[in-house]
Amino acid sequence: MFPAHESNQHSEKPGGTDPEKASQPQVSVLIWAHRQPDRWLETFQSACALDNVKTVDFVVHPDDSSPLKKFVNDKSSISKSTSLSESCKKIIDEGAEQVLVIIWPVVLTKDALRYASEWLWNDPRIGTVSFLSNAAGYLSFPYRNTEHPVGPNGQNEVTLTKLFRSKLSNPSPVPIPVCEGAAVLISRSALVVSGDLSHDSSHHPQFVLAEFSLRASKRGFNNFLDTTTFVNRPWDLIGHEPTILSNPDARHALYMKHHFFPGLHDYERNVHNSVLGVALDNARIKQNGLRILVDASELGPQQMGTQVVTLSMSLALAQHESVQSVIVAVPDPQNLPVYAEALRMTEKVSVIASDNLNFSNAPHVDIIHRPYQPSRQIPWDRWRQISKRIVITIQDVIGYRNGSYFRNWEDWHSYRWTFRDQIEKTDGIFCISRDVTEAVRQERLPIDSSRVFVVPNGVDHLSTNSVTEIPGELIDRGLASAPFILILGTTYAHKNRDLGVRVWQKLVSKGRRISLVMAGANVPFGTNRLEEAIAVSDHRDVVVLPDVKEKERNWLLQQASLVLYPTSAEGFGLVPFEAAQMNCPCLHVSFGPLKEFLGNSNLPGSYDLDELAAAAERLLDDGAARRQNIARVMATKDKLSWKAHADTAVEAYLSIMENNAR
Repeated sequence: MFPAHESNQHSEKPGGTDPEKASQPQVSVLIWAHRQPDRWLETFQSACALDNVKTVDFVVHPDDSSPLKKFVNDKSSISKSTSLSESCKKIIDEGAEQVLVIIWPVVLTKDALRYASEWLWNDPRIGTVSFLSNAAGYLSFPYRNTEHPVGPNGQNEVTLTKLFRSKLSNPSPVPIPVCEGAAVLISRSALVVSGDLSHDSSHHPQFVLAEFSLRASKRGFNNFLDTTTFVNRPWDLIGHEPTILSNPDARHALYMKHHFFPGLHDYERNVHNSVLGVALDNARIKQNGLRILVDASELGPQQMGTQVVTLSMSLALAQHESVQSVIVAVPDPQNLPVYAEALRMTEKVSVIASDNLNFSNAPHVDIIHRPYQPSRQIPWDRWRQISKRIVITIQDVIGYRNGSYFRNWEDWHSYRWTFRDQIEKTDGIFCISRDVTEAVRQERLPIDSSRVFVVPNGVDHLSTNSVTEIPGELIDRGLASAPFILILGTTYAHKNRDLGVRVWQKLVSKGRRISLVMAGANVPFGTNRLEEAIAVSDHRDVVVLPDVKEKERNWLLQQASLVLYPTSAEGFGLVPFEAAQMNCPCLHVSFGPLKEFLGNSNLPGSYDLDELAAAAERLLDDGAARRQNIARVMATKDKLSWKAHADTAVEAYLSIMENNAR
């Protein structure tokens, strides 16, 4: 199942490139211009300009004139015929390997066949390839199942094709049950094995192509869609007719010939999570961007790690070019915490009520993301109703592994069960470090590695210019200007605050005059408060603060001589990064994610008291050691920025969107 990867892995799919076939096929184009042939000039010219085109045969009805004669060149010709089948057979008999049949006026990009032709060339099992278009029945874009006179506003066949092909590492065709659209690429192999196109001249040309693709599929040939190419079908040339596949008489005639039609066609066109539905969603996302709803129901009055991550992530995603909108669901939109007011002033961000996780006023989105632990039951039916995919971040597995943080076994068991249940149902997991990913693997949590992504947090949300405020308790104690060591973190036992106290005591016992400040919220279970109380009972130079405001936290980090961070369990470990941003060194043991991101240069490798105390003395007294400690952390600033987080997250979202929902 594991290890998980940091980027989506692609397997070889039908139509992949065969290195043994280096040459490119020559395509012949058949333009069936049986209506107003004088309005097909743009089609004729764009077909002649196609890469790797051998011939272009412009076929008109025998009763029509040939208005485009003056535009004929050495690769094109004009002929007359009443049989689409005979015209196609003539091209095949002349040796064509592939035939692009065009039955309505279209405009093509020069490289329109770049992938489709290659797929047919490398895989003889492919019978037909269709293309996205503004008017292509169930392959219509951007309005699914709705043909439209033009493509999306501000876009044409060139810009959309370029957009669809951006960031493609391994483009592959999308299977469809029957070909559709004004232009269809057909393989010689399918024609040779399955027989010619229907000879019945009374049939609509789209019916002829659809019937052939169904007949070819019975022989084992596959019909595919090229989602990397947009074919423009203008309605202002010869008008518009609805797709023949929606015509009751045509549907019945196709059913009489092929009993398996229209079952799969109707399923694919109507189900949002079908293979086609997923492909069309991804095409739309490339054009418009991702719509993301962030579960920020934990944005309460206290700002701790979860709140920092949720806020910073939301703001960073809103800046990403591939994100259309970020909806942030908070407990009370009318009373945002002061630290979260930036949400109101950020373009592309809107704030709604979390409404007990029901998100009552939420629009339909692509992704709902819970950026914190899956420890609370999700209303899955509601979330599935308003989103296409659901993502959960695993920050750590500390609570999953440590029962001391719960009142009793029943509460711990409930937490563990809920944790596993949410992971089993989600579409994707973000782990904030490779260390967390390894823990997920060790615990055999129920999710496949293809759905697990390493998306590290950003660390650049603080700076030396951040607003500060001195905690009132320090003023009251007369310690406003006294040097101090800071221990920052909650009272959870794994933070080992009592060990930090003993390190400070050892420094003081050697005659060093320095105070100790401990700041962090109290937790109900799994604390070491008793050990802390015993350790500091005889010391007046110890200040214990409950959780502090953001301004106070900034002041403490800016003014501290040293931050002690003796934690032994973290999913990421934000404190050293926050300290460095405030130009303060931080002492911690090199383990897990801290070692992963910061290495182990000049850091203790164990929790030995003497080793920690010696390292603390060095960071207090040696200016070079202090600068090196800070520089080592700041060197990660670009790699671990919130912009980098958003880039990695968006890449992961897109990979998750390419897979089916669970």
